[in-house]
Amino acid sequence: MLIEAVFPEKSAPELAELTIGQRDSFLFALRDILFGQEIVCLSVCPGCNKNVEMAFTSADLRAKAGSEQQKDNLLSLERSRYSVRFRLPNISDLMAISGCRDTNMARSMLLMRCLISASENGAEMALGQLPQDVMKELVDDMARADPLADIQFMLVCPFCGRKWQVVFDIVSILWSEIDAWAHRTLREVHTLALSYGWSESDILALSPSRRQIYLDMVGM
Repeated sequence: MLIEAVFPEKSAPELAELTIGQRDSFLFALRDILFGQEIVCLSVCPGCNKNVEMAFTSADLRAKAGSEQQKDNLLSLERSRYSVRFRLPNISDLMAISGCRDTNMARSMLLMRCLISASENGAEMALGQLPQDVMKELVDDMARADPLADIQFMLVCPFCGRKWQVVFDIVSILWSEIDAWAHRTLREVHTLALSYGWSESDILALSPSRRQIYLDMVGM
């Protein structure tokens, strides 16, 4: 929905073919416009239960991913006697498995959707018969080819020294920031409408800085 708002000229089927990393790259760009490049998040230490802050910029993430991003979404893996052709997961894949509540099953469904063909010693084989070590290497190749699709940070608690890994999801972060912005804006409209009798459209037509001046005068 967010990407459709930014690219109204693109059809839904076109956008659904974006890889997860491509999708997230657009969402980072949108967030830059709305809230700036700096990102500050909190994570709860699993050792002592205290909040730990992490800060970085979207530019840092995109720069790192840009040097590793696979240009072609179609990939191949040659390992021992196995040969596999596959593609990177895209938005339509996530939509297809969104109703599955079993994590392991959803993971298997996602991988099966991305597999194109497999062979053993040159003979075609069923995709579901690939051994686990080959599947693991395939998943690793996907992660390397689309680095923005799986962003993880290793954190160290400054209070107890515990180390743990967290996943950063731009989708949930951006949605929560937009939701907070919307509620804050509605509170501002409510306050100014009560104080001055202005309509919602008149209040929203004010620039943010001018609106804040009036909010300061009414003590908000």
